[in-house]
Amino acid sequence: MSDFRQDGEETRDTMPDAVTPDQSNADITDLSASPDAPIEGTALAEDDQSSDGETVAVSAESVTVEPDEEPVDGDGDEPLTADALDEDDEEYEEIDEADMAVWVAAEGTPPGFPEIPAQRLGRRGFLVGLAAAGVPIAGLARLMDRAGGGSTSVPAPALQQSTSTPGLTASPAVTPSAAASPVASPQASPAASPEAAPVDPFGNLTVIRDQQPVYVESPVASDTLTLMLTMNQNFDFSPVSYRQDFQIMASYLDPLVWIDERTMEPRPWLARSWRMDNEGRRIIFTIRDDVTWHDGTPLTPDDVVFSLLAYRDDTDSAVRNFFVSMEDAKVVGKSTVAVELNDPDANFIPNAASQFIFQRAALIDYWESRPEGQRTLSDFDWEENPPVGTGPWMYGDREQRSLSFDRNADYWAGEPPHFERLVFTWDTDPRTRIEAWRTRQADLLFPVRQSELEMFRDLPGLLYAADAPVVMFAAFNFDNPVRAIPNQLADVRVRRALSLAVDRRRYAADIFLDCIDIAGAGTFPQPWLRDEALVNPAVNRRAARELLNEAGYRRVSGGTTLDPNGEPFTLNVITRLDARFEMRLALRYIVEDFATLGITLQLEELDDASFNARWIDTHDFDLIAFSYQTYPGFTDFDLYGSNWDIRINPQGWNPGGYSNSEVDRAIREALRAESLDDLTTAVQNLQVAANDDLFGLWLGFPQDLILAQPNLLGFQPHMHWQTWNTRHLWRRPAGAVAPDKVIVGQP
Repeated sequence: MSDFRQDGEETRDTMPDAVTPDQSNADITDLSASPDAPIEGTALAEDDQSSDGETVAVSAESVTVEPDEEPVDGDGDEPLTADALDEDDEEYEEIDEADMAVWVAAEGTPPGFPEIPAQRLGRRGFLVGLAAAGVPIAGLARLMDRAGGGSTSVPAPALQQSTSTPGLTASPAVTPSAAASPVASPQASPAASPEAAPVDPFGNLTVIRDQQPVYVESPVASDTLTLMLTMNQNFDFSPVSYRQDFQIMASYLDPLVWIDERTMEPRPWLARSWRMDNEGRRIIFTIRDDVTWHDGTPLTPDDVVFSLLAYRDDTDSAVRNFFVSMEDAKVVGKSTVAVELNDPDANFIPNAASQFIFQRAALIDYWESRPEGQRTLSDFDWEENPPVGTGPWMYGDREQRSLSFDRNADYWAGEPPHFERLVFTWDTDPRTRIEAWRTRQADLLFPVRQSELEMFRDLPGLLYAADAPVVMFAAFNFDNPVRAIPNQLADVRVRRALSLAVDRRRYAADIFLDCIDIAGAGTFPQPWLRDEALVNPAVNRRAARELLNEAGYRRVSGGTTLDPNGEPFTLNVITRLDARFEMRLALRYIVEDFATLGITLQLEELDDASFNARWIDTHDFDLIAFSYQTYPGFTDFDLYGSNWDIRINPQGWNPGGYSNSEVDRAIREALRAESLDDLTTAVQNLQVAANDDLFGLWLGFPQDLILAQPNLLGFQPHMHWQTWNTRHLWRRPAGAVAPDKVIVGQP
């Protein structure tokens, strides 16, 4: 596993120098804006707001929630039986969009504000509270019994980190009550002002939710496509170090193995095919013989071997962990490459083989000018030796803060770009990106957050809600040493009751504007690995109470639920202060959900040092919330595996001491998988076992938002990197009449 414990976020052990841990995990605007703005039915304490890294505590005491029912008996100390419960479980009131004052940001930029990185750092990089998105490291240990040992973290494709926008404000939805009940209160929560007219959060934007849109209009030749990135420096073209925005690399380079746009399953690309033999310890790739570099020379197996070895051996490699199982790579035929592995590793195909291939002839002399063990491409002079690729765009020119690429009319993969020219500019200030889109100096923005829509919705545009490999969850702690009952959450009935109390539909609509999959259970958003038969339960407080009753919990006349020791049932959930903004808001909704059962949930948002101390050293929490982005393959072995319990393994992750023999067996099978089919089967077995013996509260898979100018057409989502396929884009000609519908089947 990656050493995200020290760096803060489950990011690879060796993070690119251009991106600090704080940058990789911070949703910049979210740090300037407190999510403590009043939420429907919520009155948060004034001192709960924090942007300086201090602990934020939010509990049921800071919300006023109407209980769904009166205590069962006058003495208030009887079991909550099914007969005593109302027949119909009450629902929360519907909330107008105007009542959602969650998109609040402070004016201006706070002192010491970090610049926004373009890197979409790894899951662990985001892991421990991840802000916008993250990515997981590659699987290090091959066997469960090989726990421990050193590990180097590996950054994922560079992500343009979105931020909430300074200056964005919203009116409070409700007026906080002067005093809040510590438990469910018989008084109704303050209602939103009836004068507030509903506000369409999308305004003039056309929302497209189709994951494979078919456009009414046909492609036409276009002039210049401009994208504005957020990474501050983009002139280091080394594909190995990932110090350049992923969007740039994806424009002029091709991967050995393609990641399917919708399933994230590996597909043939520069490798025409592959097969695994020697019991999964050898992978034979057949390389296409019809691909040429931009300089006209053919792609060869030598280029592939050089690239794979550089990813493993470069002292500045950001993806070294993906290659730890690779003993060697060599040319074994006119069009074939053999990768020798020290252990079976089917994960090598989706994670390592999906990296970009670069030209050996351009780099080999520089590479071999240094002794083995000291080789790197990071100091290569790219200005004197412009990069050469095989992709749809060819390097053109560079200016002080921009790069331009020209259309590759002979692109080997078929349809070449419709635009003649692609220009990248960049700026770390989110206000500059927003202004660029508003003045049409940028054609496409990715990612965009719900909190930014207010700055765009007065203008026409196309907003795509695309499935993304992002997950949110709160893992249970099975041994909290400060509790009178340390293993209180070891009872699966209690864990299931808590899951049944969560109204996912409510935060999906209010916070994510329904741009999230709340049905899917687990931490595997990759469709090719995910067991779609596993779904989250709908909110059902009646069933939750029955489970709590079976587990020995009682609800007394004041509405408070007592644990088996007769003490008020109180829990806490910790997350990072710079965790994903929307997730932090969703946790506040869950505070309210638990309060309806008479359970107090304290939300603590911590700075890096405090967060790391809590989950690594003292373990004094009940739930711990994460959000991050996954890679195409399997990397969560150290999240679930008992051998990676942080209490016994300093290289581990497993924060709550989760231990399940079926899960451990599935992990062993996944790490020893001799084929992709074996890998899929093992990972799905893991999911079933971790859902039956509930690992955590599954909070959903948020979608990415991508904003395009109204005349920019042809966008196709790509789950691994949404704006990868710029070659499919075109612009509606000036003066052309726009049709009533942009895509076929549009409402």
